[in-house]
Order: sequence, then C-alpha cells, then structure tokens
Amino acid sequence: MSGDLDQPVSLVHFAVDPTLAVIDEARAASADLLVTHHPLLLRGVHSVATSSAKGASVTALIVNHIALYVGTPMPMWPHLASVTPLASACALVDVGPLDVNGGTGFGRVGSLAYPLTLREFANG
Repeated sequence: MSGDLDQPVSLVHFAVDPTLAVIDEARAASADLLVTHHPLLLRGVHSVATSSAKGASVTALIVNHIALYVGTPMPMWPHLASVTPLASACALVDVGPLDVNGGTGFGRVGSLAYPLTLREFANG
C-alpha cells in the first residue's frame, strides 16, 4: 500500500488495523514493514494532510520509512485461533508467544532468518 518495493526489510510488525498507535508501535520497534489485515485507505482520498487521521498515518509511515502491506493474500490470518502457522509461513525463526504487559497473548513474535526487501517478502 505504501513504501519502496526495494527497501530492505529486517523487522516486520503485524496488526489488524494500521492506526496511528500501531504505526507508533512499529516505529518504536524499529520495524521496516507493517503488515495489517485491514487497509489504511478504504475509499479514495483527496488529501493526505496531517490534519486528518489518515493523512497523519500516511505521513508517519513515510517519514519513519515504514512500508505498509495489507495482508490481502491472508484475509483470515487475524481471525485464526493460533497464529503459529502464519509465523511459519513468513519463515520466522526464534518464534515465541507475544508478551503484552506481562501477560501472554495469542500472538507470536519472531525474527526473519535474513533481511528481505519488501518485494521479496510480498512475493513469498
């Protein structure tokens, strides 16, 4: 949805929605790529001024060099009871449970075995 297709990707952040809070999480984690289930822009826009939430989101992605990929080929991934198959499909290594505020959630965290460009990641 946004970003340079030849940008190297070494850390991917997954989420359901590309909200400003999620983009801030991705930035804080030094993510190069944000993969979401829902798209940022559902309808056509006439402006991406930072005075709107959508414009602020687009700007935050670009300024922080975070590419956004909407998980269209994986339309059901956030709805799965277990996300371990997704981690495997993304070739993540050192996969473990997501730990949020001291509690283990349904998510999984891992690392890419080696850096990929956004194009390489998207082409699987």
